Amino acid sequence: AVARQANVLLREAGEQRAVTGSETGDEVLTRLPAGYTDNHYTVLSRTVAGVIGAALTASLEDKRVYWVGGIEGYRTEELEDLFWFSADMPERMKTTVLSREYRDYDEYCRVAKATSDA
Repeated sequence: AVARQANVLLREAGEQRAVTGSETGDEVLTRLPAGYTDNHYTVLSRTVAGVIGAALTASLEDKRVYWVGGIEGYRTEELEDLFWFSADMPERMKTTVLSREYRDYDEYCRVAKATSDA
């Protein structure tokens, strides 16, 4: 069912190749089965954060990551700024929003926790 829906969306976007689904029920895999280690695979997620998290995990395992449509479509600039803010390297940030609104990363975390955004 998921692959069928994905193919409908892909066709509307002009993609000519199709994805295939599994004959078995849905499942969440944290690791690929041994026979699939050399194959390409795709991560589908309900959220951008889920896709980015999977990509970060893969990159930490020295796997190559490719972004459908380019990484620009995932709007990672805010996450990159948050990383540089947490590393106390504001000069690497693309915007000054975080450093204007919070003294430091610890304050950012306290506010996120207090407002249930953590």
